[in-house]
Amino acid sequence: MAAASRTAQVYESLKEELLNGRHAPRSKLAIDALAMRFSVSVGAVREALSRLTSDRLVEAVPQRGFVVAAVSRADLIDLTGGRIGI
Repeated sequence: MAAASRTAQVYESLKEELLNGRHAPRSKLAIDALAMRFSVSVGAVREALSRLTSDRLVEAVPQRGFVVAAVSRADLIDLTGGRIGI
């Protein structure tokens, strides 16, 4: 499997988990553990997490890594509207 498809696989899986509330807001997303869980490189996980920051589902925290974004009511309404549009 190519690196791009591994990144896409991790991105899609994590996105689904985040949207379904599997990870608590502000919880740390451990890159090494995710890489092991998805059987991919840490680079693929980092790239997927970076893409998820663009979706505002994950936040990059300097010197700490990545955490699940806190979601406000306004964010949920916006996100739901976007999903309905798609």
